[in-house]
Amino acid sequence: MENLGLIVLPGPAFIVIPLGLSILATEFVWVKKLLSKVKDTADSFKSKR
Repeated sequence: MENLGLIVLPGPAFIVIPLGLSILATEFVWVKKLLSKVKDTADSFKSKR
């Protein structure tokens, strides 16, 4: 139950999720596409700031 907070609150998920996606992207094409979307979203968010 204590891990539920890690899903909703900012924290290490910003580092762990992209890292896990990049590892999975070496094996699965759909993860590579998802990782690309995550990177594009992060870039657009960064440019808005």
